[in-house]
Amino acid sequence: MTLKKKAVLWIGGILLVLLAVCSFLSNRIYFALLPQVETYRFISTVTPEDELQYWVPEECIFPNPNDTSDALLYRVRERRGPFEMEYYAQSIEVNVLEEGRQGKVQVSGPTLGHHENLIRSFTVPFADGEAVEWVNPGELF
Repeated sequence: MTLKKKAVLWIGGILLVLLAVCSFLSNRIYFALLPQVETYRFISTVTPEDELQYWVPEECIFPNPNDTSDALLYRVRERRGPFEMEYYAQSIEVNVLEEGRQGKVQVSGPTLGHHENLIRSFTVPFADGEAVEWVNPGELF
């Protein structure tokens, strides 16, 4: 092998290692800057009349800036991210039916499921669809 080929091979190898290090650092920085969220595992209850009731803690209720419903809930979902699977916040529009029962609020919403992981606290404000770091993960419904 000539000296020129060896130099090109070494430079290519060094560039490959630098790109791998930069990718690793980029991944660590990306996840370090995500808003951290804590969730409340929500399970609806069924009345004797077979009606679903949704009672959620007051800290899970967020104001709706669009005025299309009374409030917003945010649930944690999973999707494919730029590096690996990631969690993100998805908003749910709900209407408040009854307030103030032992710190819980009764809500109704067409897209509210039977099992949800609702965001109750966060470190940095986030938007609908934004990636988040789930601090207390459990089973994702």
